[in-house]
Amino acid sequence: VRDKVLDTLNAFDRFPQMMNGLVRDVIATERFQRIDYAAKPLAEKLSYYLQGLQGAPQAFGGTPSGINWIHANDHFVCRRAHSIPLTAFSDYEGKQNEREVEQILAQMANPVLA
Repeated sequence: VRDKVLDTLNAFDRFPQMMNGLVRDVIATERFQRIDYAAKPLAEKLSYYLQGLQGAPQAFGGTPSGINWIHANDHFVCRRAHSIPLTAFSDYEGKQNEREVEQILAQMANPVLA
């Protein structure tokens, strides 16, 4: 692991004030607000199945969709990278409806990752 001063990959650690300002500026744009609001139905459906997304901390007071999309993306990326089911470590694991929920989450993967 690189020292924060030498890390070229994580600008949030290296330049937190600058990155916070940039994120705040992007979130405040009409375009971001419009696109994020349009994603609200997907966010609500996703939060129903991945309840950890509900009420998770959001940058700068939140967004219209109500979720942190980085957390949502991480769910799909990490499970794909480790070849584990999307329902792994969830309340659905081992339950009667696990296969159905797995299929529902799989259908949401592409829109979330897009």
